[in-house]
Formats: sequence, structure tokens, C-alpha cells
Amino acid sequence: MDVPWQKTMSVWWSLAWRGLVYGALGGFVFGFIGGVIAVFMGTPENGAYYGAFGGYIAAFPASILALKQALSKHLASLASIANSSVQSRRDG
Repeated sequence: MDVPWQKTMSVWWSLAWRGLVYGALGGFVFGFIGGVIAVFMGTPENGAYYGAFGGYIAAFPASILALKQALSKHLASLASIANSSVQSRRDG
């Protein structure tokens, strides 16, 4: 299957900006919660570590959500490229 560069860049950009936004939002929320937990545990000096850990935890589901939404947006056009590739192989 030969995917044109324009379509490749479109899917990549769709994934990249969603991953950045979702990761930043999730990292902020989970990082804030981690920092608050550190303060309540009486170790505010560890707030940065707890916050970073929370941010890392948030990044995984954020990246999955970004990938799912990017593929959902572009899947129809990618499927048509795949189908035309398969059809041309059958005809050739």
C-alpha cells in the first residue's frame, strides 16, 4: 500500500497536536493532584516527583485517545487508499 506523503503528514499532524493538548491537560491535572497528595502527606519537597509521576501516568491514556481520534478522523481516506491498492494488485 502506497500512502501519499500529504496523507501521511495529515495523519501525523492530527496525532501530534492531539497528543500535545491531551498530554498537557492530563499532565497538568494529574501533576497537580500528585503535588497536592505530596503536601497532604507532609512531604512538599517531593511534590515535583509526585507531580511528574502523575504526568507520566496521564500521558499513556492521553496518547491512546489522541491516536484513536486521529485514526477515526482519517480512517475512511486511508481505507480507500488501501482498497485501491488491493484492487490494483488484483487487476495487475
